Amino acid sequence: MVLAQLSTNWLVPKIGPKIVVPVGMLLAVGGMAWLTRLDLDSSYAAHVLPPLLLGAGLGMSLPVAMSYATLGVQASDQGVASAAVNTTQQVGGSISTALLNTLAASAATDYAKHHMTDPLVKANAALHSYSVAYWWSAGFFAFAMIVTVLLFRAKKRANAPAEDFEPQTLPPNTVPDKGEDKREDKGEDMATPAAVGASGTGADGAAVIRGQVRDGQGTPVPRTAITLLDRSGHQLARATSGADGTYAVDTSELGSLVLIGSAPGYQPQVVTLALNGAPVSHDLVILPSPGGLAGTVRGGDGEALPGALVVATDQRGDVMASTTSGEDGGYRIGDLLPGDHTLSVSAPGHRPAAVPATVSAETTRCDIHLVVAATLRGTVRSPDGRAVYDARVTLVDTAGNVVGTRTTSVDGGYAFTDLSSEQYTVIASGYPPVATQVTVNGSQEGVDIPLAHKEA
Repeated sequence: MVLAQLSTNWLVPKIGPKIVVPVGMLLAVGGMAWLTRLDLDSSYAAHVLPPLLLGAGLGMSLPVAMSYATLGVQASDQGVASAAVNTTQQVGGSISTALLNTLAASAATDYAKHHMTDPLVKANAALHSYSVAYWWSAGFFAFAMIVTVLLFRAKKRANAPAEDFEPQTLPPNTVPDKGEDKREDKGEDMATPAAVGASGTGADGAAVIRGQVRDGQGTPVPRTAITLLDRSGHQLARATSGADGTYAVDTSELGSLVLIGSAPGYQPQVVTLALNGAPVSHDLVILPSPGGLAGTVRGGDGEALPGALVVATDQRGDVMASTTSGEDGGYRIGDLLPGDHTLSVSAPGHRPAAVPATVSAETTRCDIHLVVAATLRGTVRSPDGRAVYDARVTLVDTAGNVVGTRTTSVDGGYAFTDLSSEQYTVIASGYPPVATQVTVNGSQEGVDIPLAHKEA
């Protein structure tokens, strides 16, 4: 762990991965080769020191190699690149484990076959199998060291040689520009990216960070403030994205730097970039700042309704958030992405309601009025006044839609609740069907229905 931190944060920024990774692989080769010297009489130190050397090599090489594998990948491809690296690591580890286990088992069997007279044949066969596996592992590390030496790029110098620098000659009586403050006085755009040469580096040889700022839907975000900080929090450079969302900043600093992108109405995005002197391409994806909805739920007479359930859904119908109104009927839903939503509200004794609501970067006010639900009750009776048990009662609206169906209780009673105030038709069956029209306005009581068989 110590060498992993040192190699990633200190060695790589100074000397680059082309030296750090091969040295770590060489230490791992030494640790594996040392482990092949184990025998039945080895001391405690012989068991401890080789793994320490092996761990030091792995700590120097693996974290740096994993980071270098995804360096410079476009933001849209970072997830795929990271998954590919992790998959390769897992598959390679599984194959290597199976291969080394097979080699060790074959070596132990072969040793035991030719040393049957040895009283310690089991122990010596195990040691021999370990030694074979260690030598093969050392060979794998040696091959990896050669590959990294050949493929890894050398660290470039941060600044060009002094003799290559050609000072700019200013006309007489011309005062040199003193920086950003001077450009502000002249009305120039301070956020204009620095001039970039064909090689991808700035005019002074510094590394350039390029990219594009987009929102979650891939639309370019112009006028995004780009700030580059070092590890101590000092500002190194800043720029503003253009009309197409592209930006470019240059710096002579190397190592781990912090890039910040912020735009009005969007959440700031912060990323850490590792610079080794080569140009870096990184796209920033910033999401709109979350907004919210707030308001009051009121009943038919304007009274506040506490305990009402308020649910916010997006355009696809997915539930984004929900809450209940307080004692004063007020509600508040936060952390909603800007856009069109649907607000659904329900409360006991009232008809549910759904209203459209457009969420912006700020809290949007949306008050909701619920209509009191109507109730229809009655009794189904026979011509002689007896209550009819288990009669079927159907409620139909003016459009012919069945609102509900009930079965009478032992006292012949039925009830329909949570109704809108309008005209309905009540149909009772069990005897020849009887239809009765009724207009519901609030709670309607005592709608009795007589049922009887027609006389022959």
